[in-house]
Amino acid sequence: LINMRINAGIDDANLVSTDPADEFNDWVTTNSEKIPYFRRFYMWNLTNAADVVLGAKPTYSEIGPYIYRQYKTRKNVTFSDEDERVTFNEHTVVYYESELTGEHLSEDDMITNINPAYIAVMQATSGEQGLALTLQAGAAETIQSRALLTTVFVDIVLEQFFSQSMPENFAGFLEHIQNNYNMTFEEAEAFAFTQFANATDNYQNDPAFGAWRISKTTPSGLSLQITKDLWNFSFPFSFFDDDTNSSITWYSASQGEPEARQLLMSQFPGITPAQFQLVLDWRVEFKKLITPAAAQYFGVPELVDIAYLQWGNASVLPTGVAELYDLPGPPEFKLWANESLGAPMELTVDQSKAILNPVAPGVTTVEGLVMYMTYVAAGNYSAINATYGLNAQEANAVAAYLGYLNTTFAFPLVQQAFASGGGLFTTRSVNEWLWTGVDPLLTVLEFPAHVNLQDNDTTLLPHTIYTGTGDKALINEYIKWENKTEILVWEAPVRVGGTTDGTQFAYPVKDENLKIFVDEILRPATFFDAEDVKLHDIKLIRFKGSEENFAVNPLYYQYIPGFANMTVTRQAPIFFCQPHFLQAPGNWTQRINGVSEPEPALHEISIDVEPITGRAMRVAKRLQVNVYIAQDNTWFNTFNPDMYLDAMYPLIWAEDVSELGEDDANSFKNTVYLFKNMALGLLISCAIVGAILGLVIPIIILLACRRDESYEVVQ
Repeated sequence: LINMRINAGIDDANLVSTDPADEFNDWVTTNSEKIPYFRRFYMWNLTNAADVVLGAKPTYSEIGPYIYRQYKTRKNVTFSDEDERVTFNEHTVVYYESELTGEHLSEDDMITNINPAYIAVMQATSGEQGLALTLQAGAAETIQSRALLTTVFVDIVLEQFFSQSMPENFAGFLEHIQNNYNMTFEEAEAFAFTQFANATDNYQNDPAFGAWRISKTTPSGLSLQITKDLWNFSFPFSFFDDDTNSSITWYSASQGEPEARQLLMSQFPGITPAQFQLVLDWRVEFKKLITPAAAQYFGVPELVDIAYLQWGNASVLPTGVAELYDLPGPPEFKLWANESLGAPMELTVDQSKAILNPVAPGVTTVEGLVMYMTYVAAGNYSAINATYGLNAQEANAVAAYLGYLNTTFAFPLVQQAFASGGGLFTTRSVNEWLWTGVDPLLTVLEFPAHVNLQDNDTTLLPHTIYTGTGDKALINEYIKWENKTEILVWEAPVRVGGTTDGTQFAYPVKDENLKIFVDEILRPATFFDAEDVKLHDIKLIRFKGSEENFAVNPLYYQYIPGFANMTVTRQAPIFFCQPHFLQAPGNWTQRINGVSEPEPALHEISIDVEPITGRAMRVAKRLQVNVYIAQDNTWFNTFNPDMYLDAMYPLIWAEDVSELGEDDANSFKNTVYLFKNMALGLLISCAIVGAILGLVIPIIILLACRRDESYEVVQ
């Protein structure tokens, strides 16, 4: 009976249910003090980075621990399948514990190490030579990303064409009014101003009026003076002002820039914001009407082609886009050729389009650039002519232009990025390494630039687990991890079912292996029964990570024993192992200096489980993050040709640690152990009483029998 009551109490405490409420609240959040969770980080600081790029063996010092308090909360908790399943989102946040860390350490401590962002770029570009080509292609791409090959250039040119063509267009409108409505020039002009500012319904049937009204039917209230100023040939920023500054200002105002709007409104005192917006809207609509005429004026099929026209022969703006519009970036090809080659050279729209094509074989892509430069180097001008429409002289000139882009724009950018910490080795604060780092080289390449090794304040996709209410043998087992029943990044799908998160196991726990899903390496891990231990006089079974977790395994692309290859998920050769290369065969600690031999007590992964309840009462999850530079690596062939190879460069190692506090341990012992001992005591007492009775009763019977025999003799 006592055991039944004990087991019922254990079920209430362990099975995921809203009843009792206290136990459910403890399951929902780890914010309580029962088992506080801490995350400790040890940083590896490279002390001789300048020598490593020249081939010297890396020398490290270990700095830490930097201690953070970790809180986990299960949100959006939903039960299903008669409460046998529960789905939730796991939210995690950590806070720096300066007092626990100690005064000698700070998140502002500067740490130098190999730059995983640079290594990721190496993998993406196939090495430093590929990076150089990427930057060169990127320099060519700036021709597109700047105003020249965007709608900005076309729109500004159209603004200018608007003002240049407006005298002729407005004169034609006035002539239409004079001829159709018997008006003098002065009358027609006054009538046009009235219709522009305050339209009426009288002339809706005349299509000529539709394009010359800022409001189709409702009077805008725009004053006659403002209207005259807008149409004044000598008035700054009027519709007839074809000055480049005026065109840019009107364009900027149409894009909503406050300063441009304020400047233009100040030129026409009394105009209201609503009236000014009507004027802007009218300009947009009128420019649509004159777009075909603008394309015809510049001799291109579509107006967007004027960008390529400008790059190839600078016929749209003879002095160049940069000078007129104060835009950064390389000059147009013709302007560069005139100055650098000393001879005029022009390209057609079709040639310019082929060269600046945003997809291969355009030279704004790495593939296209490699193809082009390979053709030029081999003198394969027939292929160039077939692909780009260039003759030999033009092809060599374009190649020289691309080289100019490389030395003038690409390399200075990368050198600046290297100098700012975006190179092969970098120095960042602990806070930047862990949480807030941004890499300058990634910024230059327009890649996602955040390079923090950890994420904070995160909410994962939903997990679904068994509650244990239907089958206690399934308690806490994953059905879905982050909404997935299988992990699909490996050679074959890997099921998450049959594993837990390592906090609760089916009970009673026997001498058998446990399966835990390890988030960091995206796979199930095996833990074996290693030894019996105690925590505050509570008997626990210590489970340790099996060596098979980091063994060679083609399923996980693991080919180096002792390391989990995470390249497929990290876009760089990132390898996880236990700290100090524990259980990693080979001489990894000898390939670098400053990393001591591992100590299992300090560096192994272990989980101490209370066997009666199946609860993990002490946990130490420890992992080290490394960048692997193989012996046959060919990436470092341009900027760092003497780089030290054949080493695991350790970045950090971290441990998640938690254990049951003494007060809660005493509470556990005063409940589970006390009643278990009571049950055991009663069992022993009953056994003793039974044994005594087993001895005494036969004696009594024997004595009774002898008494009967004596009576018979006497009788």
